[in-house]
Amino acid sequence: MEQTAKTYNERIYQEEEKIKQAKEYIKEQQEEEKQEQEDEKRDLRDLYRKLVHRLHPDLHPEQTEWERELFLKIQDGYEKGDLDRLRELAEQLEAGMPTDAVDNDSTEEWEERVNRLKEEIAKIHEEIANMLQQFPFTYRDKLKNQDWISETQAMLRQEIENLEKEKARLEQIVGIMEKGGRR
Repeated sequence: MEQTAKTYNERIYQEEEKIKQAKEYIKEQQEEEKQEQEDEKRDLRDLYRKLVHRLHPDLHPEQTEWERELFLKIQDGYEKGDLDRLRELAEQLEAGMPTDAVDNDSTEEWEERVNRLKEEIAKIHEEIANMLQQFPFTYRDKLKNQDWISETQAMLRQEIENLEKEKARLEQIVGIMEKGGRR
């Protein structure tokens, strides 16, 4: 009986440790998420200030109609807290034109824009390649292999069966201990 109680207490201690670790992990994740939100707010504010400095009508009274419209879109994006929208508008400003504009710019200006777009495309291709090296994409080939799927399913079934046996055993111990405590 003492050995059973000792084993039971050890398992309780192990489970407590797992719970503590899980709580620590959750706390770390929440702190990381909070930091990411703060970073995003800072990025939003910094980008907004940069764009406003480049487009504010009081600082640049000679603005084109497109620049005035872009300034209003930037204001709207900032009010909505839309960092992605501000980044898109910053790219338009850097390109010196709206994304749907076609005008009579020089060949050199168009070549520069094309080169910038090629660089962006290369970055996107690199990001995609990096993503494909991470879960869940690393399982793509394995999921085509029926033998691997069958083996994994069998392993999981066995693990479930073992855990159910252990659960039943521990429930019996708890029942015995509860009966002993009522005497």
